Amino acid sequence: MQKIQIIKRKVDLSHFDGDYFKQIRNSIQRNLNRNAELLFIEFIPNAPIEDKSILKSLLHLQREFTDILIAPKTTFPLDENEIQKLTERFEATMVLIGT
Repeated sequence: MQKIQIIKRKVDLSHFDGDYFKQIRNSIQRNLNRNAELLFIEFIPNAPIEDKSILKSLLHLQREFTDILIAPKTTFPLDENEIQKLTERFEATMVLIGT
């Protein structure tokens, strides 16, 4: 049986800058279970993401820790083609869509 860890982290998009990004990274680092074989990180934004650069930043941050990424809720559509591009860009095993 695999040991799975799921980290859910609320994200305030109005504070999203370099310092906040570091704060999120450090929070994840502190909560990591080194014995986990499978890690999922789910970001829960306080509002749907409207900017693709923020989505890409959050996926990049997830990729630092795991190769299975979860895209948070966005105001723009993520079709299969876009998900495939993100999967290739981040060299991920897969990109899932959060609810």
